[in-house]
Amino acid sequence: MKTPDPYLEVIEQAMDSVTKDLAVIRKGFKDRGIKVYDGHQMTNGVHAEYLCRGYHGKMHLQWGLIKAEVFVLMRKHLGLDVTKYIPNPDMRSNFAEK
Repeated sequence: MKTPDPYLEVIEQAMDSVTKDLAVIRKGFKDRGIKVYDGHQMTNGVHAEYLCRGYHGKMHLQWGLIKAEVFVLMRKHLGLDVTKYIPNPDMRSNFAEK
């Protein structure tokens, strides 16, 4: 059975929204001198090493945090209301478009 066109349109709009957000985040990283040079998945989360203005750092994100973030971002990109999860969605990220 073929997927109905309205569903495909919603998915395409979500993919376009994700692409735009990713471009903003990448530009924000570049503007701030942040470069992630190593990242890998582990059983308890994702580990990344980065360089920021000459300083090396490490970050570890637990799967629970990642899952919660994906939960909200999926809804945002599908055009659903996320204000019940985040009081002010525009203030959520330092990389948000203004």
